[in-house]
Amino acid sequence: PAADDGVLVCRDGAWQPSAADPPPCRAAPGSAWRLVLGEATAAGWWLHEATLFTDFRCHEPLGGEGGPVVATFATGLYGAEVRPPWAAFDGARQTFWRAPCGSDAGGVLDQCGCQIGKEGWSHKFSVCLPGSTTDHAEEKFCAQSGSDAKQVSGCAAGQVAVGVQLDSPTEVHCIRIVQSDGVALSTNSVSLEKWGGASWDRARGWTGLHRGGIETLHVREPCKAYTLPAHAPRWAEIVEIGSAAHGEKRTLRCAGETHAQAEVECRDGAWSELQRFGCAAPVIPTIERQHVKEVRDLVSPQAELAIWAAAAFVFVAALLGGLHVLRHVLKRRTWKRLCREGAALPSPR
Repeated sequence: PAADDGVLVCRDGAWQPSAADPPPCRAAPGSAWRLVLGEATAAGWWLHEATLFTDFRCHEPLGGEGGPVVATFATGLYGAEVRPPWAAFDGARQTFWRAPCGSDAGGVLDQCGCQIGKEGWSHKFSVCLPGSTTDHAEEKFCAQSGSDAKQVSGCAAGQVAVGVQLDSPTEVHCIRIVQSDGVALSTNSVSLEKWGGASWDRARGWTGLHRGGIETLHVREPCKAYTLPAHAPRWAEIVEIGSAAHGEKRTLRCAGETHAQAEVECRDGAWSELQRFGCAAPVIPTIERQHVKEVRDLVSPQAELAIWAAAAFVFVAALLGGLHVLRHVLKRRTWKRLCREGAALPSPR
C-alpha cells in the first residue's frame, strides 16, 4: 500500500533518496487488507486458501484478480516478496502459498534443506540428490520430523503477512482460511489488519485455530438463537428464530398480535438489552356463533323438521328397547330368587 522505498544515492558518506524519485503512492484507507501471522511456527507457514467476505454471514466473497482484487502481496522478514502470493487466493485448496520465512525465505532451500530447482530430498538415503525434486509430502515430513539436511527455523510471530489490494475501499467482515495439516507448517493464531491510509490498523485477532480444515473467522462474532430473558412478559413471543450475524435483529410481539412490541440486535456476539413492555393474556379462540348460524341457514325448515322428527323417533325407540330389556332382566332375576326359596316354576303357557 505504501511505496516509500526508492533509489538511494550516496552523498557525502550518507545514503539519501534520489531527486528523481517520484513521490510515494499511498492507498486509500480500507482499500487493502492483510492476514498477519500471530504465533510462530516450527518450520514455515503454508496457506492453502484465504477468502475475504464483505458480509457478516460470509456469503459474499471478494472476487479474484480482475474483479475488486487488483493485486496480492506478501511480506516477510526481508521485506516484500517478489512473487505475488496468488496461490493463497485462487480458490483451489490443492495449491498453497509458502510464507517467505523459515526455509522458504528467498526460495533457495526447501523444507528438507535441498536447493530448489537443483536437488531433492531422498528419504531412503537421508540426503539431497542432484537432479531430483522434493515433493510436497516429503517436505511436510521433513518439516514435522526435523530430518532435514540443513536445520531451518520457522516463521516468527508478526514477521510475515499476506494480503490483497482492492480497487476501492471495502469493509471485510469475515475471512475463511485453510492451512496446511502439518503441525510445523501451520499456526494457532492470526490477525486481520486494515490499511488506514498511513499505517496498518488491527481489525481482529483469533487464537486456537485448527490445521488442515476450513476455518471461518468473523470480524464481529455472531449470536446464538435469542431466548426470552426472565423479565420478558409471559405472553411475549419471538418472531424470527435461529442464530444471527452481527447487526441482525429479532422482533418480539405479544401472542395473538401482529404488530411488533420490541427489537433486539446482535452486537459482536451478544444481544442488546430488551426494553420492557407488557402483554395482555391472549383471547382463546372459540366457535363463533355466526359460523353456526351460517351452517343452519344451509338447511331448509322442512328438512330441519324432518331431522328433528327422525331424531325423536330414534330416541323413543331406543328408550322403549331399553325398558323391554330391563323388564326381561328383572323377570329372570325374580325367577331365580323364587327358585332358591323353593317356589315352583310357573307353568308354561
